[in-house]
Formats: sequence, C-alpha cells, structure tokens
Amino acid sequence: MSTTIKDLVCHALLKLSNTIYSPYAITISNYIYKLESDLSVSKKTEEKAVGDLGAAGLELAAVVKERDGLRLKIAEMEQKAQPAPVVLPKEIAAALDEYLAKSPFNDDKAYIAWRVLQHNDPSGGFPFLSKLQQYAAGRGGSIKLVDAIRYGYTAEQPEKTPDDHIFEQYVQFCDNGMVDAAEAMLKAIEILAPGKTDLLEKMRAVERLPF
Repeated sequence: MSTTIKDLVCHALLKLSNTIYSPYAITISNYIYKLESDLSVSKKTEEKAVGDLGAAGLELAAVVKERDGLRLKIAEMEQKAQPAPVVLPKEIAAALDEYLAKSPFNDDKAYIAWRVLQHNDPSGGFPFLSKLQQYAAGRGGSIKLVDAIRYGYTAEQPEKTPDDHIFEQYVQFCDNGMVDAAEAMLKAIEILAPGKTDLLEKMRAVERLPF
C-alpha cells in the first residue's frame, strides 16, 4: 500500500475514533499496519529469493562451463592417444581390404583379428585370407595385423626411383604449358637413355596442353 493511501486511511480512522465506531476504527488500523508489515517482510523474502536464484544460476553456468571444458580436454586427449594407422605391405593391405569387404563379420574387429591369426585353420579357399594368415605367422606379423584391424592401416608406398622423379617433372612441365621444357627433357632421354623404354612410353603418353 502506498504512503499516500495509508495516510488517507489513517486520517479517516482518526475521525472515526471520535465516533461510536471507534473500536472498529482501531481494529482496522491495526489490521492495516499488520498488512503493511507483512507486505514488507514478503518483499524482502522475494528479493532474497531472487538473489538466491541469480546466484544459483551463476553457479550452474560455471558448472556447465567447467563440464564442457573437461569434455573438450577428454576429446583432445583421446585424439592424441589414438595410435597412427599401421603401415602394411601393399599386398597385405589389399588382402585385408578384400577380407573386410567380403566378410559378413567385418564390423566385429575381435572376430576378424582372431580369424587371421588361425594359422593352422584352412582359409576356406579364399586366397586373401590365406595370405593374411601367412603374414600373421611371420615375425611380428600378428601384432601388426591386429593393430591394423584395431586402429586402421595404410598401404606401404614404395620409394620413388630416379625414373619416377624424371616422369613427375615431365608431367609438371606439361601441366603448366611449358612445352619447350617438356620437349627438351623428352629428347634428352631419347638420346642419353634410349633403353628406358618404359619411361619413354609413359612420357610420350602424357597429353601436352597447347599453352
């Protein structure tokens, strides 16, 4: 109740106090003051509740932020802890590719690992499985295969030969429209190393762009 209204009511009650309604006026006056006191206490309680709620909200936001930070750290740690893919010989990687593509249990890594380690168990007429079993029977082969099945794998890339580097440079000349340089390189190989028939054949098969 506003101060203005309270003053008006109290003023009216003072007038009533001189009449026969005086007892009623006192009772009403007491009730008004009690109501005002209750409202004041209620307002303070409400303000405290709002303050407590705000503090709880800030605390919850801090907890959520800390949780998200921990999740990010765990994800980063798991990524760092993940071993690199295993490098397998090209023919073994191809055999494992074929096995995983054809096996009905290719989503069961434990079974696939167990199966390729059965050196004395017939391969069922599947050359790719027999090749994997033979590789697993060799020194260190079983560990590499199991790790490859668990963590992934890539095929071993053979080291480039001098001919490979020459051909790559020739292709680069052709792709960049450096026709004179490509022609000079081809002529040099024809004169200086006419026996490199495979290399010359690959070079002549490359399409040269007319720019």
